Amino acid sequence: MSSEQEIENEEDSAIPAGSPEIERLLFEIRGDRLGADVTQVLRIDRPGSKELLRSALSSEKASRALVFRSEGGEACLEVDVVLGVRAVRTRELRRMPKAAHVSEYSLGFWLDGERPVLLVDLPRTLAAKAPAAQQSKEANAPDAT
Repeated sequence: MSSEQEIENEEDSAIPAGSPEIERLLFEIRGDRLGADVTQVLRIDRPGSKELLRSALSSEKASRALVFRSEGGEACLEVDVVLGVRAVRTRELRRMPKAAHVSEYSLGFWLDGERPVLLVDLPRTLAAKAPAAQQSKEANAPDAT
């Protein structure tokens, strides 16, 4: 089976078809393990920068900020913990099946042993809505006016 045929089979395909390995930066937000293409990350910084556009997916208890390029300049996704960089074989990466479409920013998943890792596109996280728990916290916060 050619790599092009692999890509076309959505539920069983590896992403991308090119090199045998791709480096993923692994991190956690609110107990969920996620991974992003390491080439999207410009730097890892401290959270709370006022100069950076912040993704709504960012953690309230962040220890680090993944800084990436967006259409409006630099932006960040604030994460609880950075786990490191892993070289992952492309044949182990799976596209997100259409029926399980999670969001615009989710690309697919990878099993790190028994633990699933959601693979995300960092610039697309800027269009994401805040998680339900964070939205309810903000709605119940006292008004400072």
